[in-house]
Amino acid sequence: MRSLVRKAWDSIRGSLWVIPVGLLLFSIVLAVGTVWLDKSEYLSLPESLGWMFGSGCEGARALLSTIAGSMVTVAGVTFSVTIVVLTLASSQFGPRLLRNFMRDRTNQVVLGTFGATFVYCLLVLRAIRGPGEATFVPQISVNIGLLLAILSLGLLTYFIHHVSVTIQPVWVIASVCAECDAVFDAVFPEESEETVDGADASSVELETLEKFEREGHPIEASASGYVQAVDSQLLISLAQESGVVLRQLRRPGEYVVAGVPLLLVWPAASTSEQLAKRAQKAFLLGKRRIPLEDPEFAIDQLVEIAVRALSPGINDPFTAIACIDHLSSRLATLCRRKFPRPYYYDDAG
Repeated sequence: MRSLVRKAWDSIRGSLWVIPVGLLLFSIVLAVGTVWLDKSEYLSLPESLGWMFGSGCEGARALLSTIAGSMVTVAGVTFSVTIVVLTLASSQFGPRLLRNFMRDRTNQVVLGTFGATFVYCLLVLRAIRGPGEATFVPQISVNIGLLLAILSLGLLTYFIHHVSVTIQPVWVIASVCAECDAVFDAVFPEESEETVDGADASSVELETLEKFEREGHPIEASASGYVQAVDSQLLISLAQESGVVLRQLRRPGEYVVAGVPLLLVWPAASTSEQLAKRAQKAFLLGKRRIPLEDPEFAIDQLVEIAVRALSPGINDPFTAIACIDHLSSRLATLCRRKFPRPYYYDDAG
């Protein structure tokens, strides 16, 4: 369950639509709330603040229409710039790095803010009434729309600066290294209760491995794909409930074909269809590799940047040197870590 939650959270972070949709929903709530405040008899703008917005319904319509139209134009330009950046990143750094650009929170917030400002102005426009007996100009709502337009202009300026920085190789390498360090901390923690100190497996463990080779019953994959994560706690609980020993044959990062063994179960007589189905759910398969529990993928990203930098089409040796420097730092970190033991035990040992 923990691996499934982490995978779902990783997918949400890598989606360009989650934060923009959330901001759109917030803009709807904000528009309804501010219009309600304008209609409320208990809250109104003091006369001393009349200078903030003194026009009538026609002026309010003109202002909100201008803001809404400009937001559509700016959003279109921002989307175009984002697509160009993704294209350049794919050709220069490799398609695997697209995931890092899509996870950028700044891009998601900027795109969402422009769309949210547009929707807010449209909803407030619907509430304006006049000229006539039922003239209604929501001054609070219009002023908030003006503030949103100013905020969007500031975000546009920051977005241009942010894109010019994030497309630089130094920033790309730094972001890959940060993700690599996070994976190392999760898979190879600095302090582990059971670690490999270079000693061989015990005689009992070696005997168990030999029994697996002779008597183990395989549990095959039900679909094809990359192993993105493995729920070890689920496998331990399954083994404990069924009174069996499980041997994991596939690790995160490997590609499995439907029908290939994922696990070996011993004793074979205790294998059941229910056990096989629950064990298959412990392996989270996907169409691509992700660095959730796959340290090699994070290292492969640095290698891919270095290889592309040395290609005749790019010919950027300094970027390749920077990748080598960061790779040496990551490998030195691994040398100082103690690798976890490949054996998991329940409370009864």
